[in-house]
Amino acid sequence: MTTLLLLVVVGLLLAQVGAGAGEKELKELKQQREALREQRAAQAASVDAARAEFEEVVAALDALNADVAAAEERLAAAQKAKDDADAALESVKAQEEFVLSEMDSTREEISQLAVKWYVDGRDSTRQSELLSTSDVDPNQSAVRQALFEVRVGRETQLVDQLRQLGDDLDLLALERDQAVADAADTENRLAQSLTEVEAARNRQQEFADEVESRLDARLAEANSLAELDAELAAKIRAEEAEIARKLAEARRREELARRRAAVPTIVGAGDIVTVSGIRVHKSIANNVANLLAAAARDGIFLSGGGYRNSSSQIALRRAHCGTSDYDIYQKPSYRCRPPTARPGHSMHERGLAIDFTANGRAITSRSSAAYKWLKANAGKYGLINLPSEPWHWSTTGQ
Repeated sequence: MTTLLLLVVVGLLLAQVGAGAGEKELKELKQQREALREQRAAQAASVDAARAEFEEVVAALDALNADVAAAEERLAAAQKAKDDADAALESVKAQEEFVLSEMDSTREEISQLAVKWYVDGRDSTRQSELLSTSDVDPNQSAVRQALFEVRVGRETQLVDQLRQLGDDLDLLALERDQAVADAADTENRLAQSLTEVEAARNRQQEFADEVESRLDARLAEANSLAELDAELAAKIRAEEAEIARKLAEARRREELARRRAAVPTIVGAGDIVTVSGIRVHKSIANNVANLLAAAARDGIFLSGGGYRNSSSQIALRRAHCGTSDYDIYQKPSYRCRPPTARPGHSMHERGLAIDFTANGRAITSRSSAAYKWLKANAGKYGLINLPSEPWHWSTTGQ
């Protein structure tokens, strides 16, 4: 029971550390909390699953599950920080490009103005002499004077603008240097978080394997005790059932983590390629891969059907619209049940539409988590929903 007592004590310390923290102490307290959690997880991993008491095994499983959950939270935070840093860097670069473009335009206008000065004369005394000659119409003189003043004012404005743009570019260079440093820092922290998550999962996995062996042995013992002591056998079965539940929870978390971490693959060299089992046109393959990865990180695991050739579309029209040539090739799509595009008009035939599924079933409800996620995020990846079909998403919404 020594191990169990230590786990309880560490748990109490965690609670005490979390109480009454001020903002200035938050970082230090967080580090202490993580250190204590690490200590508790290490102690839990050292429990002898085969010989430990029921309470010790359950406490160890809980500690290791909590350790993995905390590591995954830190990884998610590190990933978000990395994404934010990358976005900030791209924003600074885009601003620099804009300022450089404005500087080029300003220099071009200054050059054009210089040509005009060269042709018409830049000296204000010379301009006054020309305007005061007796053969110059007074109206023309006024126009020339106005144009001269406009040019002088515009020249001053352009010079000031070019100077301001140069100052902006200097400031952006400083921001870019900081953004580059931030991106590198967040990348290092992400790598560290990945290492921590891997270590926590491995530790959990090793202990889970030991617990699984214990279950087999203890349940066999309960069976052999059934005739000698039915009450003890029932107690052992109940305890091991609770352990099995905890173990199943750990396995489920492991599977979810594996699926979240899976990188969608793009296979194929022609116009139609396969993205994690979904056939689409190569022009949207990267967007679809990124969408699937983002959904998986949020716990939404999508699949579905994309490209369909004309024969497949004809078969669908026959099933949804009727069997005559008119039904298949001419009947308006809205008169089919469900609405089905005529052959040659479906976005599926171009590989630019996907009928999404979640957990192996079509997304038919707008209240489902999968539909809500797609509604909130699919637009970022260039896909639009067809209002009459919650499962159908394409580049045009048709």
